[in-house]
Amino acid sequence: MKRIVSFLLLLTLLLTGVLSFSSCGTEDDGAQISVYLTDRVWGFDPAADVTDDSVQSVMYLLYEPLFSLDDDGDVHPALAKKYDYDKETATLTVTLRETYWSSGARVLASDVIYAWKRLLNPGNSFSTATLLYDIRNAKSIKNGGGALLDDLGVYEADMGTALTIAFEDPDTDVDAFLRNLTNIATAPVNYRSVEGQPFWSNGTSSVCYTNGPFKIRDLDNSEGYFTLARNDGYHREEESKKAVDYFVLPYFLRTQWNIDSDTTDTAHTEEQYDILMQKVTKAAEKTVFYMAELSLTDRAAAQKDAEVNDSLSTYTYVFDTTNPLFESSEVRTVLSKVLDREYMVSLVTFAKPATGFVSYGVWNATSSSKSQSFRKKGGDLISPNAELSTADAKAQLDALGAERGAFTLTYQQREDARAIAEYVKGQWEALGYTVTLEPITYYTYQYQKDNNTVDEDGNPIYTTYHTSALQYRYAKGDFDVIGIDYQMMSTNAVAVLATMTSDQNGNGVDYEKLNQSADKNAESYLRGNAAGYANSTYNELIATALQTANLKDRAAVLHQAEELLISDMPVIPLLFNQSFYVANTSYLKGLEVNYYGYTLFTDAKLKKYQYFYLDVES
Repeated sequence: MKRIVSFLLLLTLLLTGVLSFSSCGTEDDGAQISVYLTDRVWGFDPAADVTDDSVQSVMYLLYEPLFSLDDDGDVHPALAKKYDYDKETATLTVTLRETYWSSGARVLASDVIYAWKRLLNPGNSFSTATLLYDIRNAKSIKNGGGALLDDLGVYEADMGTALTIAFEDPDTDVDAFLRNLTNIATAPVNYRSVEGQPFWSNGTSSVCYTNGPFKIRDLDNSEGYFTLARNDGYHREEESKKAVDYFVLPYFLRTQWNIDSDTTDTAHTEEQYDILMQKVTKAAEKTVFYMAELSLTDRAAAQKDAEVNDSLSTYTYVFDTTNPLFESSEVRTVLSKVLDREYMVSLVTFAKPATGFVSYGVWNATSSSKSQSFRKKGGDLISPNAELSTADAKAQLDALGAERGAFTLTYQQREDARAIAEYVKGQWEALGYTVTLEPITYYTYQYQKDNNTVDEDGNPIYTTYHTSALQYRYAKGDFDVIGIDYQMMSTNAVAVLATMTSDQNGNGVDYEKLNQSADKNAESYLRGNAAGYANSTYNELIATALQTANLKDRAAVLHQAEELLISDMPVIPLLFNQSFYVANTSYLKGLEVNYYGYTLFTDAKLKKYQYFYLDVES
């Protein structure tokens, strides 16, 4: 995305802790911290928006799962207050702490169960459903194997303040399952948010209810601002005499996004646009924290001073393997081997060359140490440098009889993704292909809340919402090649590797096709993965891994699966993502980064915060 405001000078001021203060303070309930978290966000569904790291960074501020992973990979209670495992019955009982939705209602076990059944509903497509496959009947429910949603082995207990989880296999590794429950996709969701559809924004607002430390206060994509406010009910008992800032320190986190004149959502006059740019510039002068969407120039300038952490995600190009151009695994492999991943790192600064599909941070079995990581044990399956010259790659494609044709390369409209796409386009066009680049932002969705929402003439009344175009296009398989941040989802590699199966990927049953057929065997109508990749041997390896409780034995099978995946190359892993931020640490303290690489602001303190106050209305 074209940068309207350059933050290079401002970054220099940030890093040296020298800012020129104005004296505009305000009366409020705590620090209003101006931050730059991400570029524009279009959806707020913790279970679905899994293709973009920058969106995930916001989710971990808005929602809270049962457990959390600290930066060492250790599990801690989050929404959970405590848990107990009964070996004799193979059941896990989790007691919830007293905490409240941003609507003021208490978060109950029913909210967690509702969220999990939503993931496992065979009519829904959620790759994150694989995180719950250890629960009794979960996999059968998702894959149309005969079990119904009401058969799921999760039950309310203690008047809704606890839930009991029964496992499919009594030998299930409970610690590994708890780590699955640290993923934001397993967080509770509010029934009213799902049914009312405000997970998506309409461009100027989103009223979804959240259970994390922050809630959405203001959102205006056309004007470019986004404010998160403290959720006053977060971890706070109803009769608590403790102040709200005992649990969440900042009052607001406020972002003023950059706006590109070519991609604004409403038509601005030149005068309106100039006013908008003045607001953006003013916001930049007040901002004390930048991450994710810094320009490539600013990233390079900030490299020595940025706080950098490995993310549990891999930036990946996904092929539509049903496209005749990409049907051959040999052709896909040539297209991968002509790419120099080290050069891509030089373009984006904060990343590592992908040497496999599974990124750093994923455990091989039971240890979080780097020497025991899945990637270390699996070794380099992909070279960080180009393995084929253009001439050699063309010769191999000719020998394969590969058709050279035109196709579209789709990616999230952001500067780092564009830089990679432009490089890849050049490499692939040198081989004889014609590549059209397609940057995308949001998808407009028309939604009728219910059949009674009609006008006086009986015509349906639709509400217009926006959602992430990247997530939408990927989930629909509407692409030739698409670039996404493939989330590892857990410290266990089985979760992400299962997404590439054709029968255990969490996408559920295609009921439209099933209902049109005389054959009512639901398993015959499982939705495949987005790439259209189908390999029965790969499916069998993942099925074996899912049925193997011993984590070391499971890891051995998963390494075989990853090797097969890289051999077939339905996806091209490009970069192991890194999260980063640049902050004015002379004033901003208390930041934490979780194991997934996302920054947490719950305990953030901003000295002299009155001087940084930003009035978005002026």
